Amino acid sequence: MKILLVLILLFPTIVFASPFIISDPDPDCVTCWYEVDGEILKRPTEADGSIKYDLSGQSVGQKSYQFRYGVVWTADAMEGEAPVVYGDWSPPFSVTRPAKPGVPGNPKLKP
Repeated sequence: MKILLVLILLFPTIVFASPFIISDPDPDCVTCWYEVDGEILKRPTEADGSIKYDLSGQSVGQKSYQFRYGVVWTADAMEGEAPVVYGDWSPPFSVTRPAKPGVPGNPKLKP
């Protein structure tokens, strides 16, 4: 029992169940936002300027995603939302989420 406890404490693991779309780090964009095609929400980039987008909410079937960086331009910011300068859209990235497998039929014991 003590060995099991020691192993659990020595080997902590973090499990991320959902797949992610990631990008290469961009050192010029560590304070950028990114926007996903079809979404209004703007999300901050990771600390190294890369994108990490969670696909856990994708429905079954194929979907295409496009991303673009945006930089908040605070020099002329007025009341309300600060203006954002956007880059070009990335090439489309297609992902297919499979349907759940069927239920095994007629399970039985074999003598």
